[in-house]
Amino acid sequence: MRNLLKIAAVLVLSFAAYYLVMGGSMLMSQGQLSQAMVDFSKEEESKLLEAGEEIEDGAEALDVASASHAVLVMALTMLAVVVVIAYFTIRGFDRPQMYLTILKNGAYNGILALGVLFVLICGDIDLSLGSQMCFYGVLCAVSLKRGVPIPLAILLTLAAALLVGCFLGTAVGRWRVNSMIATIAMGVMLEGLTFILAGGVPIYNLPDGFEALAAHKLFQLSQPTLVWFLLAGLTALILHQTYW
Repeated sequence: MRNLLKIAAVLVLSFAAYYLVMGGSMLMSQGQLSQAMVDFSKEEESKLLEAGEEIEDGAEALDVASASHAVLVMALTMLAVVVVIAYFTIRGFDRPQMYLTILKNGAYNGILALGVLFVLICGDIDLSLGSQMCFYGVLCAVSLKRGVPIPLAILLTLAAALLVGCFLGTAVGRWRVNSMIATIAMGVMLEGLTFILAGGVPIYNLPDGFEALAAHKLFQLSQPTLVWFLLAGLTALILHQTYW
């Protein structure tokens, strides 16, 4: 009897040890499987999030491109309508010289538009453009009238424009001044300086060399038109090669 009890006890202990080992192995396997499933879920979730972000970026870029194309098509359509109406209603509109004159007159606003384009891309605005344009023109004219050489007068005007631009950029970008307030204040100040420089009267009789420089043409295109086209190409290159 004792031998049977010993054999039974050994069998029970053996089965108990077996089930303990197997149970522990199964728990460890389940833990490893759960951890693997968690890691897999996290990895798949990150991949899905990345894919979703890429899809959102692609959709946003597609929306921007579609909107840009729509604006371009609308602008070209309006231009075509204006040209057709003017062709049949304005005398002499069928002459090439008319188009060259339009390009020359529009070059000034076109150059200003290229400059303010970068400001608008950054989410700001410049309301001092008209005042700046008047101030730089009067500054150059007054310099020429006072005997400053033409190249030096042009460099002086460009330096003044660079100084004003750096000041506004610093005020808005570093000092966090609202761009509307900063540019309005700059515009008012430049209007006063323009009046002081010009004395409130028009400026006539600029040097012949300066007028000849402005009247120079290449392929029947005026100097302002050539500068406009050159800056437009440079602007397109910058926008194409950068994040903008």
